[in-house]
Amino acid sequence: MVENIFDRKSMTEAVNISFTPTKAVFNKLFNSIETFDTRFVDLDIKKGGRSVAPYIQRGDSAVGIASSGFSAKTYEPPLIKLFTPTNADELLQRGLGENVYDNKSPTDRAASKLLDDQLELDNMIQRAEEIQCVESLLTGIVTVKDDEANTIDTINYGRASELNITTDWTGATSNPIADIRAWQALAIKNSGIAPNIMFLGSESVTSFLNNDKVGEFLDNRRIDVGELSLKALELGVTLLGVINGVQVYSYDEFYTNPAGVVTPILDTKKMIFGSTFGKYGVLYGGLSNYREGNGVAEGQRLSFSTLNEDGDQRKVHVWSAPLAIPKFIDSSLGGTVTS
Repeated sequence: MVENIFDRKSMTEAVNISFTPTKAVFNKLFNSIETFDTRFVDLDIKKGGRSVAPYIQRGDSAVGIASSGFSAKTYEPPLIKLFTPTNADELLQRGLGENVYDNKSPTDRAASKLLDDQLELDNMIQRAEEIQCVESLLTGIVTVKDDEANTIDTINYGRASELNITTDWTGATSNPIADIRAWQALAIKNSGIAPNIMFLGSESVTSFLNNDKVGEFLDNRRIDVGELSLKALELGVTLLGVINGVQVYSYDEFYTNPAGVVTPILDTKKMIFGSTFGKYGVLYGGLSNYREGNGVAEGQRLSFSTLNEDGDQRKVHVWSAPLAIPKFIDSSLGGTVTS
């Protein structure tokens, strides 16, 4: 097409395709936030037993019971430090959806660019937090990897091995309803706490909804299977139904891995099962930076910008040190439910 400078032109509304993180697991289960001004965080754990008081004959001496001790664990929340550079020359060019003859000043353009860059970096950190939450419930372990997918740390919360689940809901004799009841009992045995929220990957949802036992369960309660998928709570998350007090959700959230492949945060064939009473939360370690008065920043994020020596490039920085930790780790289960 040959463009004539005297031809009139119009601009339609700009399309900004962005992917806002869906933090369903973080928001529903990991709702305890703690910040610290130290690099390491200690957690003391005392686990009681289920002993029954013994009877004695009258006149006998009292029965001595040993006091239970506690264990101490030290965790180091992994560090995230991101930045995005902006060259001054970019501020002389129009922004997204901006008319070429717009009167928007470079100063206003710089402010908009800074906010956009800051939001994009924060979204990346939010995805990292959500991945930690999902992984900690799926395996009882958080794996810390660098930008090339190399493992630099492994944080194992020591969940009981029997809480790592492997089954197949596509099998003729499978029974997801009975499994949910049995898994609740298993968590109660190990922790005293019943899990009450389950998230299913996309293939697990199909296996669940197509299972004959699920259909029978719903028929007995005069519930149409079609009613299960009516309540979409947020992008990528749908409430499938409530089974014996357990909220069952589909979970379809993705991230781009270091190889550039869009990958589900929760594997499509897996499930995670947690409790709102399990004291799950996210700890944020201290961030060493002399922009804070004492050289250490405490909080969920540290955001700032810097100029290079020539003054023609500004970098927007966002730092964080999050660690998702289910304090009652044995109140959770996770694993594969579809072959």
